[in-house]
Amino acid sequence: MSKSKKQRSSIPIEECEYDRVSSLPDSIICHILSFLPTKDTVATSILSKRWKPLCISVLTLDFTDHTIFTEITTICSHIYSVLLSCDNTLPILSFRLKCCFRLDEPNNFTQLIIAAIQRRTETLELNMLFHTFDMKLASNIFTCRKFTVLKLKLLILST
Repeated sequence: MSKSKKQRSSIPIEECEYDRVSSLPDSIICHILSFLPTKDTVATSILSKRWKPLCISVLTLDFTDHTIFTEITTICSHIYSVLLSCDNTLPILSFRLKCCFRLDEPNNFTQLIIAAIQRRTETLELNMLFHTFDMKLASNIFTCRKFTVLKLKLLILST
């Protein structure tokens, strides 16, 4: 028998099957989940009944899409569904959107970002190649007093 098999067989079964993550408090699990992209955070809700409400308690939303020329209506509907499922009594600590759009309907995008701003977002980071946003969105972004961090990259302002 190899040395590694001997070591494994000497560990009591109870110790091997102990789930250390499940013993953590919800607040710590939510903090850990806040470092994941939102897509992965939502995917954890299928792990168990306990995990389902945890993903809606994560206040860091990271929508990073590396696909160039993604259809905006698909992304907007996905982000809206996540925003609606989050606890609306708490502010969003961080909202990151990084993707590339061919923008056919700028109103969808504008309404989405305004919805995130209305949720008292503290950090807003938009990194979007080929997107032109309108003055309505610009005025909402630049007059919002809740932001502690504002990062805008690759955006083109239109009149």
